Amino acid sequence: MKPPAAPLDAGGTAVALFAWMVEREVDLKAPLGARERRALLELDRLATDAHAKGSLLPRASAVVPRLLAQLRDPATSLSELSEQVSRDVTLVAEVIRMANSVSYRRQSDVVDLEQAIGVLGVDGLRFAIARTVLKPLMDGRGGELSTRAGRRLWQHTDCKAQLSAALARGEGIDPFDAYLLALVHDAVWSAVFRTMDAVVSGAVPWQFSAEFVQSLGAPRDRLFGVVAQQWQLSDELTGVANEVAQHGLAAAGSSAPVRSLRIADHLANLLCTHRIAVAKALAEPLLDKLPSNVRHSYLALAQATHDAAA
Repeated sequence: MKPPAAPLDAGGTAVALFAWMVEREVDLKAPLGARERRALLELDRLATDAHAKGSLLPRASAVVPRLLAQLRDPATSLSELSEQVSRDVTLVAEVIRMANSVSYRRQSDVVDLEQAIGVLGVDGLRFAIARTVLKPLMDGRGGELSTRAGRRLWQHTDCKAQLSAALARGEGIDPFDAYLLALVHDAVWSAVFRTMDAVVSGAVPWQFSAEFVQSLGAPRDRLFGVVAQQWQLSDELTGVANEVAQHGLAAAGSSAPVRSLRIADHLANLLCTHRIAVAKALAEPLLDKLPSNVRHSYLALAQATHDAAA
C-alpha cells in the first residue's frame, strides 16, 4: 500500500516547533520585524553566495564527506565498522547506548561492545556512527539561539531520523539513506540559528513573529541542497535534497525518499511539541495508513520522550 503524504503544514506546526526549540514565545499577530528581515536576507545570501557557503557548517567540511561515503558503501563489512568503532571511546559509548535504546531494547541490558554489535548489526552501526559524527554540529555551542536550541534540536533530529528509517523499510528503500537525509535536513537548522545569532541588534533581545518563523522554511530547505552538495552525498541523495531545495519540503514531489522525509518531519514535530497522549491522538489517522513498524517506532519514541521529560 502506498503511504500517504503527511498533512501539509499550514504554519501552525512550524511555529510550535520553532517556539519549542528556542524556548521563546512567537507573536502570532506581530508584523515582520527589521531584525527578522535582515536574518532572512542573510539566509538567502548564504544559499546563493558561493563564497559564503563554506561557512555554513565548517567544522564538518573535511571529515563528514569521507566518512559518510564509507558508511554508504555496501562493501563496508560489519568487521570493518566494528574495528572503526572500537578505536573511539565516544563511538563505543554511543553504540552501547543505541543497543539499549527503545528501538533495540532487549530483556537484559547490553553492557559491552561485542554484545552491542550483535544487537545492532550493520545498519545499526551505521546509524550510531552517523549520529556521533553529526551530533556535535547541533551541540549548542555558539550564540544565544544556537545554545538555547541545541539540545531540543537534537531531540527532534533523533526522532525524525529514526522515523525516516522506519518509513524507508516499508518503502523498500535503504534505511540508512533515509536516516542520513533526515540528519542532514535537520543539521541545516544549526546553520539557520548561527546565522540568526550573527544578526545583532544592540542589546535588544529577539522578538519572533509567526510571519518570520513561517518564512524560515524556504531558505532552510534551499540550504539543505547546499549542504548535501558540500558533504558530497550520493547523486541520488543530492537529487532528493535539490528537489526539496527547489520546491520546499511540503510541496516537493512524491518520490519515496521525499515522502519518507516529509512524514518523518511531521511525526517528529508532533512528538516534540505535544504531550504524549495528544501526540498519539494527532498521529493516529496517519499511523493507521502506514506500516506497523512505523507505528511501533512512533509509540516507542513517544514513550521515551515522555520518560526523558519526567
